[in-house]
Amino acid sequence: MEEILLLFDASHPCWSRKALALEGEDPEKLELLEKKGLLKKRGELFTLTPRGRQIYRETAEKYFLSSSPGKANNPEREHRRTLLELLLNRGYQGRWGIKEFRPGEPMPYPFPEEEKLWIEENRVFRWLWPEDPLLQTLKSRWPKDEKAAPGRVGAWEAWKREQRREEGCFSLDLLFLHHYDSAHFQHLSPPPGDPQKLFHTDRFYFQLLPSPEELPQKLWEDLGRFELWMTLQRHIFLPWYFDRDTTNYDAANWFFWVTEKEEDMELLFRHVRSRGEELVTPALPLQLFGLSLEALEKNPKKYEYHWDLFEKIAHPLSPAL
Repeated sequence: MEEILLLFDASHPCWSRKALALEGEDPEKLELLEKKGLLKKRGELFTLTPRGRQIYRETAEKYFLSSSPGKANNPEREHRRTLLELLLNRGYQGRWGIKEFRPGEPMPYPFPEEEKLWIEENRVFRWLWPEDPLLQTLKSRWPKDEKAAPGRVGAWEAWKREQRREEGCFSLDLLFLHHYDSAHFQHLSPPPGDPQKLFHTDRFYFQLLPSPEELPQKLWEDLGRFELWMTLQRHIFLPWYFDRDTTNYDAANWFFWVTEKEEDMELLFRHVRSRGEELVTPALPLQLFGLSLEALEKNPKKYEYHWDLFEKIAHPLSPAL
């Protein structure tokens, strides 16, 4: 039972019978832990009780694990993140690389959270953030195509304090990193900076589709913040290396909006496809896609590569520029 309890870590605070079955464990164990007072159930979701968190800490310490017990803040969303991770993980082999999943990844970006990122007038969409004077200064002072020197991050932090520049941060539902050809490249030392350890990875970003009443405003808010985050990576933390690796091979940056059902994809087609070029131009190279949990769940085949999986069930939403 200890192995089930330890699944409830800070990144995966909510589990269901369905999620536990996808993990390859017996769902009946959830009810047994509930009877012991270690889990509480609300609807279909199980979370740790205060006693469960204490036993979690004791168990993790016993096995010399550094993980922390999870505490649910948004159970439905956190559960969907876990389902998404499990379904992606089972969808392909990935034998020549290392899969890394980070639910709820914090994404800092160089822009005050309260400032508007976009405008739409007479059905014409336009990003506002690329016009920001301080952002333009950032880009000119620290070019993205120069390889990072050790002092770049420190200089950025000092300049930001000098400008009294506020930063925002949003939570990405799931960051999936593929460390490709990991055995071949394991000798490489990362460049200075890179706080999120993105060096030599292909990156796939997943954001759960907002509720219908939040569309399309929440789409543009999340995408604008994400593109600002990319700007920070390209100019400060991983200049040059964010878009290519040490062999000059292009790195993937694919952003997915995730729906519950395939039929929900129509909302994305309606809002995103007609604006595809405008949405991605300031942050190229970037690809936008739609993906449903339903398609992942019904996928009958375990593919060799994630590329094959996405080609089969993902929906392109932006032009390949």
